[in-house]
Amino acid sequence: MNKTLLLISSLPSDQVFAAEVAKDCGLALQTVSSPSIGAEMIDRESPALIFCDISDEQHFAELEREIQEKVGLFSDKVDPNRVHLMSTEDIEESSFILESPLFGNFIIRDIHDPVGAAHSYARIAKGSLQERPVGLAQWLRPNAKIQTIQLKQSNHKQDAVEAVRNYVLAAQFNQRMASLIANAVDEILMNAIFDAPVDELGKQRMSSTPRTAGFALEGQQTVEIQVGFDGERFGLTAIDQFGSVEKSRLTKHVAKVYREDEYKVRSTTAGAGIGLSRVFRDGGTFVYVVEQGKRTEATILFKRTSSFREFKEQFRSFSVLFYV
Repeated sequence: MNKTLLLISSLPSDQVFAAEVAKDCGLALQTVSSPSIGAEMIDRESPALIFCDISDEQHFAELEREIQEKVGLFSDKVDPNRVHLMSTEDIEESSFILESPLFGNFIIRDIHDPVGAAHSYARIAKGSLQERPVGLAQWLRPNAKIQTIQLKQSNHKQDAVEAVRNYVLAAQFNQRMASLIANAVDEILMNAIFDAPVDELGKQRMSSTPRTAGFALEGQQTVEIQVGFDGERFGLTAIDQFGSVEKSRLTKHVAKVYREDEYKVRSTTAGAGIGLSRVFRDGGTFVYVVEQGKRTEATILFKRTSSFREFKEQFRSFSVLFYV
């Protein structure tokens, strides 16, 4: 792997964005407009990061075809954790990427402020370069104060949600922002407590357990929460000790649930009942790190803005980083 960020795009805003990300990551930027030339460079040079314009399904299909022919979609040279797909459309209109072996990171362009968006996203790009990105601190600026909480009982979840609501209010997020963040926190904690635990055969242990049930969270069922604010962005990471999510199931879940008006837990999809669609729709960035069979870290990030409209329209990305 060399020290290059390869951008496959002809859009000026992508070039501005990628140049800033490359600078923050200590990489050299190399730009091509053709998927064919891009695939040749991937095969020849094994760039550290690959950023691609996927403006429409036809363009993405061409990219997949060129990589398959020249490199191989499952080659080590195209690790999906290090592939970053960029679109002006939301993930609902870009659902054709979700089952692709190239999918690891999805970026909705911020054409109004590509430089500011790039500096925010560079932390995720750096994380995708790591062997095993661990902990909330890496997704926030270095000055962030991180608090760690161990949930001892399942029915302490609501207390934790309310504590987070108060935390973000103290950080001067307004009431509506705080409510949306609290809803997102509730959903990822619900996943960590009830959906992630599986037995030796991968079957969910808690699938028939009422979501209001109280039981101890100990041993492998331990759930940890990390909370932080860096003066600009709030982040929360929920950690379980199962790593039970299968990437193919997760991506199918996202594609299906995103079109629904209300979040619903899918008990047949281990560890995927996390309301990703709601988090994304509400302006959140989501980073999902799974060490399969061992550990899952689900992180939400929300920028504090001066108005609720800006909050809902803030720069967003969605990453699912899987490690075996």
